[in-house]
Amino acid sequence: MYKYFFTIIFIPLWLQGQNFDRRFSKDFIEEMTNTLNVRFGLDNDIESFDFDENELSYSIVPNLNYKMRLAVNYRFLSFKLGYTPTFFANADSDKKGKTKVFKIGGDVFLNNWLQTLEYSKTQGYYISDIKIGNDYLPGYDDYIILPKLKSVIVGSITRYRFNEKYSLKSLINQTEIQRKSAGTFMPSFILKYNKISDSSINETFNIFDAAITAGYYYNFVINQRWFVNAGFAPGLGYEYSRRISEADMVNKTTENSALVTILLLDFGMGYNSKDFFGGFNFNGNFLNRDENPLVDFNTSRSFFQMYIGYRFKAPNFLKNAVDSIEYNTP
Repeated sequence: MYKYFFTIIFIPLWLQGQNFDRRFSKDFIEEMTNTLNVRFGLDNDIESFDFDENELSYSIVPNLNYKMRLAVNYRFLSFKLGYTPTFFANADSDKKGKTKVFKIGGDVFLNNWLQTLEYSKTQGYYISDIKIGNDYLPGYDDYIILPKLKSVIVGSITRYRFNEKYSLKSLINQTEIQRKSAGTFMPSFILKYNKISDSSINETFNIFDAAITAGYYYNFVINQRWFVNAGFAPGLGYEYSRRISEADMVNKTTENSALVTILLLDFGMGYNSKDFFGGFNFNGNFLNRDENPLVDFNTSRSFFQMYIGYRFKAPNFLKNAVDSIEYNTP
């Protein structure tokens, strides 16, 4: 496995290690320098997780299928806000409770580097699929609602593209348009902290993840406006989890660590004109641990996002402020 991983890393480096002249990349990328765009999206990227302790196992699931995401993008900056409007609530909230999601984040592009930061909070879950051993609990029809259970995630992803002909901005914040097909080798470094807590039972889980991936991504331009993008990124990582529970005024701590292997898949299709853009993305995350964890997040999960957006002329105050930043940045 490890030999395979490093082979994947170094072959693309050999293929794309040369320096591409920025003059040639302009034929491949159209920069939307003076436009600000607003992007509206809909996705189902909401994590659930499982518990498996001794003979008892069950799933903890949010009672929400979709969330909305609003993004404002200008040049190398991107600001994103995710939330759940009331009309997205499922009709069975009396049986499974209510779930609320809040997510905020941003992207910063610096030449070939992309730095992404995100914070999310999900509150309100319910328990389903209770099993003892290999058998479901007999005669159990009602769900256990956990209104105070919340999951807080703080994450960071650092990416580096090796081919300047490949436009990351055209896929992530639409401040560029890919005019000719191009691909790139792109490694990334992922950090994530997740805190799961329930004040009603005085129990807290802390999960720390760090991983390195080595991926290849390609953006196929069909006719100057339509495009299809795809990519894959295998990786290796480390996961540390700690469980703190309080009973009879005594704290009990349980710890676990594991090496993990990762495979990230990405596929999308979209439309890009001077003013309007839109499309969808499908992502698959597959993870395998060498030891059983305290909390087992869905190891094979997939989610999609649909989005539409429009470009406006950037106001002068924003243009002048970003001009100043770019001028003073080496």
